Amino acid sequence: MRFAVVGDVHGRFELLARVLAVLKNCCGVELAFQVGDLAFLSSDDPKYLKILKMSGPQDPPLVYEVFDDETQAIRFAHGEIELPVPVYFVGGNHEDWPYLALVEEKMREQRLDPPYEIAPNLFFLGRAGVVEVAGMRIVALSGIYDRIKWELCVTTPRKLYYHNQEDEEALLSDASGADLLLAHEWPVKLGSGATWEEAAYRAVGSPTVGRLIRHFRPALSFHGHMHQYGQGTRGETNERPTKWIGLDMLMADCFQKVFSVALCEFKGPGRLRLLGVFEVKEILREESCVRENLQESHEEGFPNP
Repeated sequence: MRFAVVGDVHGRFELLARVLAVLKNCCGVELAFQVGDLAFLSSDDPKYLKILKMSGPQDPPLVYEVFDDETQAIRFAHGEIELPVPVYFVGGNHEDWPYLALVEEKMREQRLDPPYEIAPNLFFLGRAGVVEVAGMRIVALSGIYDRIKWELCVTTPRKLYYHNQEDEEALLSDASGADLLLAHEWPVKLGSGATWEEAAYRAVGSPTVGRLIRHFRPALSFHGHMHQYGQGTRGETNERPTKWIGLDMLMADCFQKVFSVALCEFKGPGRLRLLGVFEVKEILREESCVRENLQESHEEGFPNP
């Protein structure tokens, strides 16, 4: 089974649907995962949208457009944009968190486990948990990291986009071993080339993500948030290393290389491999490009932007 993993979408549902349609038709992709900042909207009420736009990750709230393409998110909510394959996502810091938290609360009251279908072909993997999708054991961690909020376990509606100590302890109590890990945060700091995110937050990456990788030892681990591509390995020398990939933001109109879509293949427990990481403009420009690159790719093949 082939699947895609997509970087931050920020409401660009039309572009997401186009990319997945190409991958479905030319590569046989059956489903997709998304690493947060999807920006699904549950309502187009102006007052509700204003509240969401005020809830930035800083204190006092940073007033800015949380959703880059609010129109597309609303069109998706109204059924005007359809996803060609099922999409499973973890939450980022730019989400409709009041709605996602309500969905999770209601499902837990009914003793239903994630993933939760919140729209046609769109599934929320929950705040923190181990779930099974298409036979894969997946570790899902939503939100971003802040040391003080992690220690205090602040879970009021205003702070729902942070993961905390309780989330980590609940995950680490689960049995080790997983095929895939999905988290909005990176497991490490950027080595060089500081971005505005690093300047604003001062610390990039979540130690929780690193500890989860060490505990579960997944074959692959995907991350977003930084709007930058990166990759590496984690793990002890005597163990199978985990390949982690930080995906860039989903965008097509960019002059620089933006690696935001990964293709993977799953053939059973312990048999998961990365086929390649691609630019959106490459996928949309010519389907044959993706086919040719897949033929040339192998398990160790990472792009080097």
